[in-house]
Amino acid sequence: MTGRAEAWAGRVAHLGRSRRLRVTTVIMIGALAIFTLTGFFGVPLLLDHVAQGTAAAILHRRVTVGPIRFNPYTLELCADTLRVREREGDEDFATVGRIRLKVSWSSLYRLAPIIQELTIEAPVVNLVRYHSYKFNFADLLKIRLPHFRFSVSNIRLNSGRVNFEDQPFNEHHTVDQIQIGVPFIGNLPAETAILVQPSLQMVIDGSPFRLVGEALPFKSTPESILNVYVSGL
Repeated sequence: MTGRAEAWAGRVAHLGRSRRLRVTTVIMIGALAIFTLTGFFGVPLLLDHVAQGTAAAILHRRVTVGPIRFNPYTLELCADTLRVREREGDEDFATVGRIRLKVSWSSLYRLAPIIQELTIEAPVVNLVRYHSYKFNFADLLKIRLPHFRFSVSNIRLNSGRVNFEDQPFNEHHTVDQIQIGVPFIGNLPAETAILVQPSLQMVIDGSPFRLVGEALPFKSTPESILNVYVSGL
């Protein structure tokens, strides 16, 4: 046993004196450090720049976002307090309390974003009709986004709200307590288990509305069943 231990100790000492091993170790540690720093700090800075720069230019509205956190090892992204202002003025057109998503590693070799989970917390959209054919979102309908491949699974929207100000009729409508569950959207097959059943719940001017269903999006012929509940009609 002593001879074997001495032999192992000799091999370890030899490897420790190997220049190639030392260089390889330094390179690996450096690459890991760069990957970690870029993921934890570089990605949030880049996304903040994209939100306030590119996205704002496309929407023609000022966009701000709160703290952004990204874990390069789990590929989880979380952004707080997203705000999109009106095209003219400082009023909010839309706000989101928090966005959390988990990216799949398959996005790298598929060369397309594959989102395993997406959760949107407390989104609020403020819609205004100024006259018969003019709305505060009319210009957004003219935006033409480039076609690209993507896949998003397990989408949840919690505690949403839509405020609609109808100025010609001097009326205000509210759709709140919005809960939406979407199993899958995209033009690529997902590579993750489907956990969310399709559902839509909301309260429209005080009247509750609920729609739930079942979906099999990955069959050769996708199948969906929707159940609509109506009471007190």
